[in-house]
Amino acid sequence: MPPTLCLTREVESLREQIAALTLFSKVFADASGLRSALQTALAVAMRAVGASYCLLECSFSPGEDAFQSVQLGTEPSGDALRAVQELAQAAREARRLVRQDNIIAVPLRVQDQGFGTMALLVAEDFPEASVKIIETVAQQVAAIIYTADLLRRERQAGDRLRELDKMRSDFVAMVSHELRTPLTCIKGFVDTLLRSDIEWSEAEKSEFLGSIKISSEQALRVVEDLLSVQQAGQGKVAIFPETIDLGHLVAESCRRAQSTASNHTILWTVPAALPIVRADFVRLSQVMDNLLHNAIKYSPLGGEVHVRVRGMLGEIEVAVMGHGVGIPPAQLGRVFDQFYRIDNSLSRKTEGLGLGLAIVRTIVLLHGGRVWAESSPGSGSTFYFTIPN
Repeated sequence: MPPTLCLTREVESLREQIAALTLFSKVFADASGLRSALQTALAVAMRAVGASYCLLECSFSPGEDAFQSVQLGTEPSGDALRAVQELAQAAREARRLVRQDNIIAVPLRVQDQGFGTMALLVAEDFPEASVKIIETVAQQVAAIIYTADLLRRERQAGDRLRELDKMRSDFVAMVSHELRTPLTCIKGFVDTLLRSDIEWSEAEKSEFLGSIKISSEQALRVVEDLLSVQQAGQGKVAIFPETIDLGHLVAESCRRAQSTASNHTILWTVPAALPIVRADFVRLSQVMDNLLHNAIKYSPLGGEVHVRVRGMLGEIEVAVMGHGVGIPPAQLGRVFDQFYRIDNSLSRKTEGLGLGLAIVRTIVLLHGGRVWAESSPGSGSTFYFTIPN
């Protein structure tokens, strides 16, 4: 073949390769999906070097061990396919281009971050110009994956920020509502008592003051729950164990709850002789108050709440049973999460921040105990906790 014709064909080949890279850049800019972009890029690379098969093994985030394969062309069989796969792995481990007969494999790297390997199979040895093209293509493919990873992380960060902002807004709204209700009640009764144009009887004054007391306790519960959650998040929840009679503590909590729950009946069973435990009396009282408050809140008016205490091997078990609508099985595992509220018709009518059960779990675990819940939709729920003796 005349030298002039040979040179002309080589120039034409290089022009085609440059045109392929130009098209490749457009693919990089315009592709809507990562896999679609990669498949198009591989097709461009194969055309540029006359490859019959291309294997791309990549992770869509740097450092991931799980690789995904993108293949294009006629898949070789047997030893030929194994040779391509082995050379791809060798290039990935060596972090450099590797050649063997009619196979070339090049790692995909951006800023010293590895994303996988690209390997191509051709009918004859690669000319040097084709090697340069493949190296350039590999850089562009790595750039596609790198950019897609950055965009994915950016979207995730944006989604997380929006989620946190919504949580913050919801939290502020919930706290405002939880405090506004009792404070509005307190203000209303105080304004009523202060009216100079009406002479209230002692019975009426006592009734108003009783309502003020209940509302102030509601507001105080909200503040205490918030403080407890903050302390738990900072690892500052401390317990001060002392020798206590857990049965006596449970009975006192039940009596206290009954005094403010005129529309419900609280029944408790406490054995006469229970082992003495070492525990924080104040914190366990908080556990009982939260469980009883939760059971009362979700039980229908006139319903009963049952509390049972029993000695077990090495521990004392307390069960608080309400008779409300119950908890759907899919939500049972999340009832002890902070700010989580059961999604059912009754819970949407009840107030609360969704902190009480999270506080229960924190305190019980600090005592070395266990806490769990059992429920059947329509039959109520039972919350258990244990304290070692």
